Amino acid sequence: MTRSQRQRADRGSALITAVAMTVVLATFAVLSIHLVLDTAFFQQGVREEDRLDAAFQTAFALALHEVASRSDPIQYGDATRIETDAGAVSVRWFSPDGRVDLNAAPPTLLALALQAAGADAPDRLASAILDWRDADDLVSNHGAEAQAYLRAGLPPPANRPFASEDELADILGMPQQILPCLKTYVTVSSWREAPDPTLAPPRLRHLIAPGQPDATAPPVTLGTGDLIGLDMSLDEGPDRGAGVWALVRLTGDPQAPYRLQAWDRIAASDPICNGARS
Repeated sequence: MTRSQRQRADRGSALITAVAMTVVLATFAVLSIHLVLDTAFFQQGVREEDRLDAAFQTAFALALHEVASRSDPIQYGDATRIETDAGAVSVRWFSPDGRVDLNAAPPTLLALALQAAGADAPDRLASAILDWRDADDLVSNHGAEAQAYLRAGLPPPANRPFASEDELADILGMPQQILPCLKTYVTVSSWREAPDPTLAPPRLRHLIAPGQPDATAPPVTLGTGDLIGLDMSLDEGPDRGAGVWALVRLTGDPQAPYRLQAWDRIAASDPICNGARS
């Protein structure tokens, strides 16, 4: 190879190297841009979640303050509109006594709560709930005990009372898509065998007391030891429908007037059962 040929080859190699480096740098630049954008979108999502949480915490605090400072009774089901930085939040008080208790209700009422939530096999799921909460390994009719869970590759049932409504997600065969609805109809806090129809959400009330005319819940004067629920939902904006179900025990202590027992976020995309929020 002549000197000129070697020079042309060297220039060609240098050009290829330069092009390759340009491609590499461009690739890094694109990746860096995507990383910056992804980080920005992620941070924006985090900020949005923080904004929503702050809105619900504000509505929660103002609603509790209103109850604590008023002398007249509250009306379950009546809505209060509270303005926040994220938009207007609708707050309704509800009573756990109007819901089906997972630990005390018979299978017929458990099946009605499941039916209200849209379950296709409410009787079978009610039996599985019984087998979850009882202390033995005897299988209820169409229920499920440890062997059935083992075959499905799942942890066995707790064989104890439900500690929270969230444990419904662990019931064998439970459709996960109905859980946001189902949680509006059940509780672990009332220990009543049957819910009070006047305090139940409309869809559940029509199932547990068919043919009876709708009855307005009586006004309630709250006192120490009472357990009350708040249903909060955003009424406007892109997150309309997002909300929180909260459960509060009133303590009577001026320094710590309530004890929060549940705070369950509901996404705007979660299905809400017909009549659960009316």
